[in-house]
Amino acid sequence: MLLKQIVLQNIRSYEKCVIDFPEGSILLSGDIGAGKSSLLLAIEFALFGASRPDLPTEALLRKGAVNGAVELSFFLDGKEILIKRNLKKEGETIKQTSGYIVINNVKKELTPVEMKAEMIRLLGYPEEILSKNKNYIFRFTVYTPQEDMKYILQENADVRLDVLRKIFNIDKYKNIRENLQIYLKEMRGTFFVLENKVEPLDRKKLELYELQNEEGDLRIMWEGQEFLRQELKQKISKAKNDLELNEMEQQIFIDIKRKVSVLKNFLEEKNKLLQQSVVKEEDIYKQLNSMILPENLNLELLNKEIDILEISKNRLMQNKVIIGEQIKNVQKNIDNLQKSIKSRNESTALLENKEKLVEMLNKDISLKMELREKKEQLDYLLEQIIEVIAKNRALLQQVREVKDKIGNLHQCPTCLQIISDHYKNQLEVQETEKIKGAENLLQELTSKKAEIIKQREEILSKIEQVLSKENLLVKTKAELEYLVEIKLKLSEEQEKLKQTVQENNNLMQQLVALDKEETIEALQAKINNLQKLVQDNLKKQYLQKSYQELKEQERILKEQIEAAEKNLFSEEEKLKGEEDIIDKYKKSKQILQELLDKDKELAVQLGIITAKIENLRKQTDMLRKDVDKLILEKERLIKTKELYNWMEDYFLPLCHTIEKQVMISVHSMFNQLFQEWFSLLIDDENVFARIDDSFTPVIEQNGYEIIFGNLSGGEKTSAALAYRLALNRVINDIIHEIRTKELLILDEPTDGFSSEQLDKVRDVLGKMPLRQTIIVSHESKIESFVDNVIRIGKNGHVSEIIS
Repeated sequence: MLLKQIVLQNIRSYEKCVIDFPEGSILLSGDIGAGKSSLLLAIEFALFGASRPDLPTEALLRKGAVNGAVELSFFLDGKEILIKRNLKKEGETIKQTSGYIVINNVKKELTPVEMKAEMIRLLGYPEEILSKNKNYIFRFTVYTPQEDMKYILQENADVRLDVLRKIFNIDKYKNIRENLQIYLKEMRGTFFVLENKVEPLDRKKLELYELQNEEGDLRIMWEGQEFLRQELKQKISKAKNDLELNEMEQQIFIDIKRKVSVLKNFLEEKNKLLQQSVVKEEDIYKQLNSMILPENLNLELLNKEIDILEISKNRLMQNKVIIGEQIKNVQKNIDNLQKSIKSRNESTALLENKEKLVEMLNKDISLKMELREKKEQLDYLLEQIIEVIAKNRALLQQVREVKDKIGNLHQCPTCLQIISDHYKNQLEVQETEKIKGAENLLQELTSKKAEIIKQREEILSKIEQVLSKENLLVKTKAELEYLVEIKLKLSEEQEKLKQTVQENNNLMQQLVALDKEETIEALQAKINNLQKLVQDNLKKQYLQKSYQELKEQERILKEQIEAAEKNLFSEEEKLKGEEDIIDKYKKSKQILQELLDKDKELAVQLGIITAKIENLRKQTDMLRKDVDKLILEKERLIKTKELYNWMEDYFLPLCHTIEKQVMISVHSMFNQLFQEWFSLLIDDENVFARIDDSFTPVIEQNGYEIIFGNLSGGEKTSAALAYRLALNRVINDIIHEIRTKELLILDEPTDGFSSEQLDKVRDVLGKMPLRQTIIVSHESKIESFVDNVIRIGKNGHVSEIIS
C-alpha cells in the first residue's frame, strides 16, 4: 500500500487542504501543534472510520463546522483506490454519514460500517477487527501514536500481554478460557440442580416396588376372600335346606296334632298311620345300621383341623401366586432386553458404513479451499476483462467519432490548409482499420468473458456441492457418535440380560420346590374327607333324632288307640315339643340370616379391596412416570458430567498450550529483532537490551538491569523505536495476508536523540524493506536523509502546507 493524496475539509485544525505523498521517505515538519498528528489521524479515519475511545467523531470535526470530509487516494496491488468519508453535525451529535470507494474508476456507495469491512478485506486484515473499536494491526504496523507506544511500554505486564494478544489475534484463546470457566461454573450449578432432581430416584423405585408388592398382596387377599365367599354361599345353601327341613318337621307336628284331634273318630286311619310309622322306623333303623362311623368323634376338633388345612392351602396358593407374578415380571424384562439388544445390534450394523461415509466426505471437502482460490482467480480475471472491455468500447467510440469528424473535415483546424480527398481517404482507411481491430478485440474479449463466467458458475456449483457435503458430514458425525453410544449400551444390556436370566432360573427352582411339597389338591382332598365325615355325623344325629321321634309318635298312636279316654293326655304330650320345634326353626332362621350378613360383609370387603387395588394401580402408574422422568434426568446428568470433565481436563489445557506456543514463537522473533534494532541505535558495548517473558524491554548496563523509567530520554526513545520497529516486523511476518507492509508512519521517533543517534536512525530505516516512510518530527537534521519534506504551519487557527 502506497499513499498518493489526501484532501481534508473541516478536519481538526484544517479547513481545506490537499496534500500529495510521493514514494520514498517523507518528513512532516512543523512546530508542535501545527497539525502534523491531525494529518495522521485523518489518514486512519479515512481508512477505518471513527471509533471510541481512540478516534471519536467529536475529535475530528473542526470546531464550528457542520460538515467535514476526508478523501484519501492510494495504490494497492497495482490498483488506484480512492475512499471518501463524511462527517455531519446534527444537534449536539456528530455522525458518520455514507461515503464511497472508487476502485479503478468503479464507484461504490457504502455506509461507514460497509466501508470499514471493505477496507479490512482490501488490506488483508483479519475479519475479527470489524467488531472491535481499536485496529491493533494498523496501529502497530503502520502508525502508532506516541501515547500508545508509551502505554504499551510503561503499563504493567498483564496489560501489555493483553494488548499483544489482541495485536496478534490470540486474545481469543484467553476469551475462550474465561468464557469456558463461566460455562463450567454454570455447569456445576446444573450438576447441583440435576443431582437434587434425581436424588428421590432410588426412594421412588423402592416405593414403586412396595406398591407393586402391596397390590400383589391385595390381589391374593381378594382371591382368598372370594374363595371364602364361595364357601359361605355353600353354607348359606345348606342353612336354607336346614330351614326347609325344620319347616317340614313343624308341618309334621301339626299333622300329628290334627291326626290326634281326629284320632277318636278315625281309629282305623290311626292304625294305618301307626303301621306307616313302624315302616319308617324300620327304614331309619336300617340306615343307622348301615352307617359306620368312628367312635368318639369330636366335631370341634374336626372343624379346627379343617381350618388349619384351609390356612395351609391358602398360604401355599399365595406363595405360588407371588412367585408366579415375579417370574412373569422377570420374563417380561428378559423379553424387553432381548428386543432392545436386537434393535441395538441392527443399529450398530450401520457403524462401519457411517465411518466410511465420513472418510469419503472429508476427502471431498478437502477440495473446498482449492475451489475458492479458483473462484477468486476467476473473479479477478472477470473484473480485469470487464475493465478492458469498457476501455476498448470507449476507444472504439472515440475512433468512430474521429472518423466521423474526418469525413466532415475540409480544412485543418491547426494550419488552416485545405485537406485533399486523397488524404481524407487515407485517414478514414486508418481509422476503419482501427475500428475493425477494436471490434475484433472486443468480440474476442466478450467471448473470453462468457467463458470465464461459465467457468465461474461451474466452480460455484462445485462449491455448493462441497457445502452440501459439509452439512452431510456434520449430520453423519452426529449419527456416528450416536451409534458408538448405542454400541456401548449394548454390552451393558447383554450383561443385564444374563443376570435377569439367572434370576428367572432361581424363581423357577423355588416354584418347583413348592410343587414338591404337599399339593393344593391333596390338601383339598383331606378337607373334603373331613367335611364328609362331619356331614355324615350330622346326618346320623338327625336320623337318630328322627328315629326317636317316630318311636314317640308310635307310642302316642298306640296310646290313642288303646284308650280314647287318654286322648287329652296324649295331645298334651305331643304339644310338649312344640316350643323346641319353634326354637329350632327360629335358630335355623337366625343362622341363615347371620350367614347372609356375613356374605354381605364379605362382599363389602371385596369391594374395598377392589377399590384399594385400583387406587394402588393409579399410584403405581403415576410413580412409574416419575421414575421414568428421573431416569432421563440421571442420564442427562451423566452426559453433562462427561462433557464437563472433557472441557476441564482436555479442552482448557489445550487452549492454554496453543496460546503459549504462539507467544513463544512471537517472543523469539520479537526479542531477536528488538536486540538488533536497539544495538544499532545505542552503539555502546556495555549496554545490552532484551525482551523478557512478559514482553517488557529489559536494559542491562555493565551487567546490571536498569528500570525503564530510569533511562535517559534518548535511551527511552531508542528502546521505544526499537520496540516499535520490531513489533512492525513481527506482525508483518506472522500475518502474511496484510497489504500494508510497504508503508510505515513514525510519530516523533527521535525525541531526545543526539546527532549521532539521528544518523543511526537513518541507518535503521535504510535496512527496513519499505517503499514509503512518513516521519513526523521537528528535528531539522532528519531533512538531510529523507527524500521529501512537507512543511506544515498554522495561519491563525488554520493548519496549511507551507511552500
